[in-house]
Amino acid sequence: MVKYLGLLCGAACGFGSPAPPSESRAAIRSMSMADRHTIYVSAGEPMTPAGTVLGATGVPVPTDRAGEPRELDIPLAVKVAIGRAHACVITVTGSVACWGDQSRNALGSARTCVAPTMAGQKPDCRSPAKELTTLPPMRDIAAGDDVTCAITLDDHVVCWGEPGAKLGGSSVPVFDPPTPVRLPDGSDLRARRVVIQHGVACAIDHDASAWCWGDRHGASPVRQPYDGVVDLAIGASHSCMITNAGLECWGENLNGQCGDVRAARACQSASCTVERTSIALPAVRVVVGKRHSCALTSAGDVACWGSNELGQVGHDDAFLVGDVAVVLDAATELAAGLSRTCALRRDGSAWCWGENL
Repeated sequence: MVKYLGLLCGAACGFGSPAPPSESRAAIRSMSMADRHTIYVSAGEPMTPAGTVLGATGVPVPTDRAGEPRELDIPLAVKVAIGRAHACVITVTGSVACWGDQSRNALGSARTCVAPTMAGQKPDCRSPAKELTTLPPMRDIAAGDDVTCAITLDDHVVCWGEPGAKLGGSSVPVFDPPTPVRLPDGSDLRARRVVIQHGVACAIDHDASAWCWGDRHGASPVRQPYDGVVDLAIGASHSCMITNAGLECWGENLNGQCGDVRAARACQSASCTVERTSIALPAVRVVVGKRHSCALTSAGDVACWGSNELGQVGHDDAFLVGDVAVVLDAATELAAGLSRTCALRRDGSAWCWGENL
């Protein structure tokens, strides 16, 4: 038995003027979004979305050009994570299979690029879906720019990919065999959730503390100055976090993406940053794009705020500064790219809104 993997956003994201959320096919179990591409795991017949490019060797490469979905010869998948140009799934047995671009070791050190056969050609670094046999069973996974992190069944955080700070202090430059992320005291990081945005990774441990490492923090995880962390989303210029005290956002607020609409409308400069801004939502999950933010509430409502220039806030009129407003109900999962948002509903259907390239 196999799962079908393909891009979620095609007609579902709308073309031209901003449009409210529209429904995709049902029976979608998991999804993941990077800046400009989305991938889903769905049972049954594959959809016909835009976005999966098949290379000369039939390798699915996550980009935004039009192409046909392709059945992958992997076991039944339950979770998917997508990075800059690679993707990984967790199967029903907990094993991990990855595919895509291997030029920066995103798939682990066991695979290499194929040397060019003619002078002037570049190495072929596309690799088909393949199980990472050195990994123990995993329960959660996240991907970013050429790095993947996963959580084992006993809650250890492990990462593999491009050598450097994004690996979280691992003692080997790439991930074969498994090496846990190390805390500053040398102990293994154990967590209940991990998120990655570009070159920054963060994990929420069982004490509800957030630890981050990578481009902004260095190779050794740094404990963030927040308590009672439920979820967090790391953007290029703004971020949001849910704690026991509620939802807060900070950073660039030119389009109201931090929730402070009054400050955004009063801003006269090219950039307008704000400190931690509280947003009155009973949020359990939060995601951020380039100039917008969305949250999932405990009741299943999806609310978005910020720029709706490309429909990423989910309304049918374009505006540059938007207040918090409910877009969708009965949702269970949420994801955001640069200028698009998708949510899964309780019936397994996927709803998407925003830019469709």
